[in-house]
Amino acid sequence: MRSSTSISEEAYEDLFKLKEVIENPGKTLIIARHGLEWWVAWILKTDVAQEHTISEKTWNNYYNIYYIKQIKGQSDFGVFGPGSTPFPEPNIPEDAKIAYKDEYFKLFLVEEPPEGYFGPP
Repeated sequence: MRSSTSISEEAYEDLFKLKEVIENPGKTLIIARHGLEWWVAWILKTDVAQEHTISEKTWNNYYNIYYIKQIKGQSDFGVFGPGSTPFPEPNIPEDAKIAYKDEYFKLFLVEEPPEGYFGPP
């Protein structure tokens, strides 16, 4: 029996397109929802995080910080496993710039920590 994944096969294949956008993957952080972050790290060879785990200091450690939002191809894999409510997408900061957009993903470049940041100090 095959277990459920958090993204569709089509979305998985589409993630490879983002390799053309990411300059210096070794010094890039991508903030993603739970369930997507593993796939992003595996395919794009970047560091990943969920938004609640980073702080303002994080911006000093990376060349680029992106937020990724999946807009198609997300499975119904959530907190309680397959068939439950999917994990929520990250909150995109207001000043984020769209670096990439297609039918599956939007990638946003964020140059400074969001104001009123919600992560740890």
